[in-house]
Amino acid sequence: MISAFLNTVKIPELRRRILFTLAIIVIVRLGAAITTPGVNQAVLQEWFRSTADKAGGVAALFNLFSGGALENCAIFPSGSCLTSARRSCFNCLRR
Repeated sequence: MISAFLNTVKIPELRRRILFTLAIIVIVRLGAAITTPGVNQAVLQEWFRSTADKAGGVAALFNLFSGGALENCAIFPSGSCLTSARRSCFNCLRR
């Protein structure tokens, strides 16, 4: 198994694609951690906490699907790794 991984690093096309994919993942995760300029993060987080306590909690649901990035008002509000989780949740809700 280790030899198969080492072979992928030796092939230039695969190495380039793997490095590109890793770079995109790093960029998206950094964008999900950076708060949008001009937004008071403390006020936004308090609003999310107050709406989560009330009945309904639609804002908390959207924040859950964005991986918490919506609460921080991040530059990239939706994490790419949560797409399959969102699909699963929506499929369960439709049934």
